[in-house]
Amino acid sequence: MQSHEFLRRISYFARLSDDQLKLLLPHLRERTLAAGEVVFHQGDELDAVYFVREGQLKAVILTPSGQEKLMHLLGPGDSFPHVSLVEGGEYPATITALVPSRLTCLRRTDLLRIASQHGDVAVQLIFEMSDRIRRLQEQLKDLSLRDLPGRVASLLLRLSRPSPEAERTPIILTHAEIASMVGGSREAVTRTLADFRHRGWIGSEKGAIAVLDEAALADYLEDEE
Repeated sequence: MQSHEFLRRISYFARLSDDQLKLLLPHLRERTLAAGEVVFHQGDELDAVYFVREGQLKAVILTPSGQEKLMHLLGPGDSFPHVSLVEGGEYPATITALVPSRLTCLRRTDLLRIASQHGDVAVQLIFEMSDRIRRLQEQLKDLSLRDLPGRVASLLLRLSRPSPEAERTPIILTHAEIASMVGGSREAVTRTLADFRHRGWIGSEKGAIAVLDEAALADYLEDEE
């Protein structure tokens, strides 16, 4: 896929004109990762924004107590980092490829310079950050209002198809990593996944979790509300 077409799939740039996209193209760089390779570590200087072309990656933070906490899974069309792009500073998490992956990167200084010179690009950045805040609010709602099975069901739906236009993908996470994301114990998550598997809502695909019945999981969430 040409870079121009790829940028159209990124929410940061979806509303930009062809001429505006051309401003970005000379500054794009490609990066290929092997499974297990780290893009950057938490605390490294934040100098670029990354866009996922292929593969799957995870974002992990190290808590003050020394525990690792899985925050996000990233797939094609996703971008990172989210909240620290404008102010700079340090990367807030460590990003690691779960499978062979391909990224496009854009230096933060280049993106901000183009945004300062072209108002439509700046407006799009504001829209994207507002959308990120909305998604975080939805995740906080899940954590505060749903029971553990509901939080697991919501996470599975969100990760298997992160956007309506995205293709459904298997979820490459351990039970412990899911527990970290939903705020529960590994044992409770294992029981929940076993129940979902018994109902035929999920299955296994090459060691990953595959959502087999999105409608049933969605109905389960609606019954909780």
